[in-house]
Amino acid sequence: MRLDTNFFIKSYRVTTTLISFFIDFFLIYRKFLKKENEQTLRQKTSREFVKKPASEHKLTWIHAVSIGETRSAITVAEIILNKDPNQYILLTTSTISSSEIINKIENEKIIHQYLPLDVQKYVNKFINYWSPSVCIFMEAEIWPNYFLEIEKRKIPLFILNGRLTKKSYNRWNKFPKFAKKILNIPRVISCQDNETYERYKSLEVKNLIKSENIKYANRPLRVDDIEFNSLEQLFNERLVYIIVSAHDREGEIFLSVHKQLHSLDPNTVCIYVPRHPSGVREMIQLLDKDKISWTKLPSQETNKNEYNNNINFYIVDKFGVLGTYLKLSKLAIIGGSFIDIGGHNPVEAIQLNCPVFHGCYIRNFHEVYRELGELNCCNQADNEEDLIKKIRSYFSNIDRIELTKKNIKNIIDTKRLSVENEIKNILSLKDGDYS
Repeated sequence: MRLDTNFFIKSYRVTTTLISFFIDFFLIYRKFLKKENEQTLRQKTSREFVKKPASEHKLTWIHAVSIGETRSAITVAEIILNKDPNQYILLTTSTISSSEIINKIENEKIIHQYLPLDVQKYVNKFINYWSPSVCIFMEAEIWPNYFLEIEKRKIPLFILNGRLTKKSYNRWNKFPKFAKKILNIPRVISCQDNETYERYKSLEVKNLIKSENIKYANRPLRVDDIEFNSLEQLFNERLVYIIVSAHDREGEIFLSVHKQLHSLDPNTVCIYVPRHPSGVREMIQLLDKDKISWTKLPSQETNKNEYNNNINFYIVDKFGVLGTYLKLSKLAIIGGSFIDIGGHNPVEAIQLNCPVFHGCYIRNFHEVYRELGELNCCNQADNEEDLIKKIRSYFSNIDRIELTKKNIKNIIDTKRLSVENEIKNILSLKDGDYS
């Protein structure tokens, strides 16, 4: 077994080293696509590091990739600093969009830089420079060269809000001995759902715990009060709902739903938030084909004359403004769940008191949807007709609306406290307690 494991480790290191000779070309190509910039190129190849605090300060390193993981990483960072304000947090990410979220934080104790790629020479330079006391990887981030080097230096490593999809599980399961070695390096893997727990367990991972999803404790999305107040006056008594994270190929479904809802109640207004920029183009083509009046949001960046009561479809064409429109809406329809994408996080909508409707493809957040569904905060629709029927039923029952809002507040308050306590308990173990 040891020979097999060592063979896979050496093979992985050789492969990533060979790939490193072509990384500059790959990153330059991504820069051409505007997915990288000069700073990410230098930092992802360990050619540049952000200025670090004085050596006497303890440094906890947290890594996240996507926007959702980054929000959870910020939550963890704030919980840690609440408990020990004398230390610093190094928060690394891989995408430009996630870094924009961190740059809005007004906390000098949180330092951001892009994480070098998982190549041994980059890894060594990075860890030599930062010398973290504790390492935390968020959700699905598993980088073998980093994990092996962290283990070698005997630095406590944790995976928080762990998520292992079926696809990732199948990949690891092809190399069970390598998987067992790498995945047992973390002192604790806290799993956000039962599926992840059982998949890790099947790979013979030992240090597992089940925990609340950290997303419940994330800060609610930012609300632009000026934009909110302006649109609240514009919409007045109109019935506003929002479609969030709509994927390409869902556009036709959602436009059909809106036309039917609007025909039943002409006061209905849709705010449409595509998952990708291509979704904006797709929806505009569909609207123009049907000769439906539309305009874009935010209103502060659009000609005010375009806003009137004849328009009932608004397209959000800007990043980082979702919170304002969730707060405006009476309900949210979550995209990526009406075609086989796997669904998206409903908690951001719930945090802003916005009940959720979704399709049947929700494997990425199955347990979150189940818990919220049991409290009538989420509603599953199996198809287009079912969605319209359930939305109409929801709005026709005033008692149900009030109960839903009450349940939303209770579940967010309870789970936020639970998340904070769990993270403090996991990270409060002394070195001798790690086993």
